[in-house]
Amino acid sequence: MSDNLTLVEFESLCIGWPTNASPPDLHCIICGRVVVDIYGLPHTPVCPHLDLVWGGGDLCWVRPGLEELVADVMRRRGDAMMRMREEGFIDESELPDPIGAVLAADTEYPPLIITLHTSGFACGPIEDVCTVVLRPTRGAWPGELDEANPA
Repeated sequence: MSDNLTLVEFESLCIGWPTNASPPDLHCIICGRVVVDIYGLPHTPVCPHLDLVWGGGDLCWVRPGLEELVADVMRRRGDAMMRMREEGFIDESELPDPIGAVLAADTEYPPLIITLHTSGFACGPIEDVCTVVLRPTRGAWPGELDEANPA
């Protein structure tokens, strides 16, 4: 699908966490705020460099202003998944990609993608991946006062 063909340059960091170990809070490399906690949710106030948190195959949080874009991609993703189920075949790589849509939505600031891989046991082995999209070169949101350096 065309959603997966957008070419965006980015840096990525993959963190593998030991089996059965509680995942760490992930902090922004620029401002130090907690980007995601052990539940995959951002803390308040939300880091101004954060664009998206995707965990467990689902959207956890998206930057204000990108909600409509991601909602549209998620709607198309659900429709495509239903069609694939009817055909008896699901190929995740063919589904509309909300992470790719967020990456392509802002070409001014290069993204940093962090993936945190966790695993454990719950009636058998389980795995989860939390994906975070940061824009380290972007400053604070318009109108936001940096609490660490007040004007």
